[in-house]
Amino acid sequence: LLLVASIWYLVITSVLMVLQSMLEKHFGKGFEARDIVKHAQLNTDSDQRGDDSLHAKQKNVKGRNDAAMLGFNA
Repeated sequence: LLLVASIWYLVITSVLMVLQSMLEKHFGKGFEARDIVKHAQLNTDSDQRGDDSLHAKQKNVKGRNDAAMLGFNA
């Protein structure tokens, strides 16, 4: 009986460990995550067009991040 309980314990904790690692990988991206390419374009376009372009693109990035947090493009 102790052997059966030990095996069940190992199985259940192993499954929960895998689920926890998947959750941590998904939610560990951070709330302010940005695409590297888009971030580079933000810096170059702001120098050429001015501050209005920078703020518009930052709002666009924030909107995509909000959608990612809700799981629309996960």
